[in-house]
Amino acid sequence: MSKNYHEAFEDANKAIEIAPEFSTAYFRRGMALASLKKFQDAIKDFDKAIEFDPTFSRSFLQRGYTFLKLGKADQALEDFKKAASLGNNDAQNYLKKKGIQW
Repeated sequence: MSKNYHEAFEDANKAIEIAPEFSTAYFRRGMALASLKKFQDAIKDFDKAIEFDPTFSRSFLQRGYTFLKLGKADQALEDFKKAASLGNNDAQNYLKKKGIQW
């Protein structure tokens, strides 16, 4: 299974080399890094994805999940709220289950 994450990481690297401001490539590389349990590096890539496309709710959602894995619940909550405000159903459902308004 981890071979696929390494391949996804490499594919995203190639995309970033070709188009350094392609937010989706940073998002995908962040997903691969999070799957490989390289959470700090994943956060950096989600940050870049958000920098280049602050309207893509999934970057906030996945950064939030990654913050949770690092024990940073306050930062995770802020990301879930942002993702929910952008219309992300997964974030909205997560917050509803926790009884949190966004």
